[in-house]
Amino acid sequence: MDTSFSPRAAPVKTLFAVVVASLFVACPAFALSPGDSFRQSPCPPDQAAVAPPGMVLVPGGAATVGLDEQEIQERGVEVLSFLKTLAASVPRHEVQLEPYFIDRNEVTNQQWRIYLDLNNLEPNKDLVQYYWTDGKIPAGHENMPVVFVSYLEAEGFARWAWKRLPTEEEWEFAARGAEAFLWPWGNEFVGDNAWCADTKPFVKHAQAVGGKPEGKSPFGVFDLAGNVWEWTASSFDAYPKYADIQIKTKYSRGKPDKVSAAEFFRSSKRVIRGGAFDCKDVALLSAVRQSADPNTWYNTLGFRCACSARPGVDAVRRAVAQAGPQHFNDYPIDYASVLSLEVTHHDDQGLVTGNKGIAFAAVKDWKSLTDMQKLSRRGPVAAGVLMTTENMIEPTIVAGAYVVAYKAAEPKANGNGNGAAAKLFPLEGWTYPGWESHDPTLEARTAEAARKKAVADKKAARDAKRAAKKKDGEAAEGKDEEQPAEEGEAEGEAKAEEPEAEPEVKWAANPGSVEWDHTRDHVLLIDRSGEVVAAFAIEPPQEAGRAGEAKLARQKMNEDRRCGFPATEKYEFAFSVPLTASKWVDFTLPIRFAPDIFAESKEKEAAQKPAAPTSAEAEEKDSR
Repeated sequence: MDTSFSPRAAPVKTLFAVVVASLFVACPAFALSPGDSFRQSPCPPDQAAVAPPGMVLVPGGAATVGLDEQEIQERGVEVLSFLKTLAASVPRHEVQLEPYFIDRNEVTNQQWRIYLDLNNLEPNKDLVQYYWTDGKIPAGHENMPVVFVSYLEAEGFARWAWKRLPTEEEWEFAARGAEAFLWPWGNEFVGDNAWCADTKPFVKHAQAVGGKPEGKSPFGVFDLAGNVWEWTASSFDAYPKYADIQIKTKYSRGKPDKVSAAEFFRSSKRVIRGGAFDCKDVALLSAVRQSADPNTWYNTLGFRCACSARPGVDAVRRAVAQAGPQHFNDYPIDYASVLSLEVTHHDDQGLVTGNKGIAFAAVKDWKSLTDMQKLSRRGPVAAGVLMTTENMIEPTIVAGAYVVAYKAAEPKANGNGNGAAAKLFPLEGWTYPGWESHDPTLEARTAEAARKKAVADKKAARDAKRAAKKKDGEAAEGKDEEQPAEEGEAEGEAKAEEPEAEPEVKWAANPGSVEWDHTRDHVLLIDRSGEVVAAFAIEPPQEAGRAGEAKLARQKMNEDRRCGFPATEKYEFAFSVPLTASKWVDFTLPIRFAPDIFAESKEKEAAQKPAAPTSAEAEEKDSR
């Protein structure tokens, strides 16, 4: 295939010598508001169309994708390799897209540096060898698109930012708009609207993002033509109803030649879009598809991210993939039931510096409740999926993806009677950084713990002394010795804490070390290895004629001195699972985190906002 259509490989030392000497091009569209952005689902009406910083809303709907044979003929392409590339984009067809957000600009060197540093990652060898000398961004190149990034690396960044790579249909719609333009700005090619081989003066390298505002798409997205090729999430497969095309060229002697792209299609490859600084007009067509191996990278290939307009949907999809799609073969996830909160942190340039979030979605297509109870006695039944970026305090498990499962009571089970509350948060257990500031009783509790330890040490010494006397033949005297009250109480406490026998019933999921009362109904959390990591006792569920209100409630929980809990914040998911009989079953899932860990930025701003200036201060400021 001709190199003006395909990304070029790495050895281009002279190219990047020129890049290092190039001037930084300011991007007016890159000046974003700093601070945190907050998204939640269900989404309040006034937030439904609010794009996260650095992104734009694409409303979705009917989107035109691909080219038809006549459009290719009109391009006047004579080179067979070019024609084969264009043939990969047929037929022209429509797809329906849900609303989504897409990055206004390509991901830059500075954003990539932030990502690597925060995740203790190193830039790959070619990025360092051919561009980032000694692992540093060349001076003035902070706002240029990062290149030498593989699909797998780009996908890792997107996961970290709680985004994703756009599908090729989303990418193309963002470029062409509802009018289905051939190029982002219209149906006539203008070389100066993009960084490309037709730009005057000619450019030999990628430029700062957003530097061609006249070439933005109908939705206000920059550099969708030229600058660098961009990864998408789509496999390089033939479109539905693909057929070879018939094209007339000066070499065909008046008869059309059959042109096929069949040899290029590979599901293992990923689609790349948009063309680069070294491509001409045809390669920059918004419908043109190229491909690259997901493990490779090029000096002309970068990426941008997208995310679903409905918060949490992308996180739930990742959770399904991580927790195990096999759990949801019989009962698929209902993506309309997503409950989520996410907070994205930005620096003073608007670049993403981190993301915290929690997301949940229920399943659908359950049978009758009676049937599900019978099935669950043979093994937990999937009721939903949970994803969180933060460690949980209760239950004390790490951040990640979990299957939320239902387990009906087994009346014949030899339950231990302790229930889910048997595992309590210890004083010297797993806490979150800075939790002491939420616990004004920490000093008193620590002193109490020290006193109890002293009592225990005294008892241990006394027991050792008595054992020695017994060994010397003084067992009778030791037997008649009166036991102190505190010793008897301690022994009684130790006896009460002895674990009872494991239940005889064996479950499909590995129960691990979690204990629960098998004579009660439970909601379980199961990790990707199939191990039950948490159990929540519930009242036996009942069928309802309509779904309960799906909501995520947040409640401050004070420090619990009796159980050894620091101050926490409880997040309670209320959700309904639909049954095939047009009925529903309601559940709740309560989880505790560190206080304010997913706090809305507006709440934080209100707490940190300085006092209003006095009238005198205001007058002084106005005079300045």
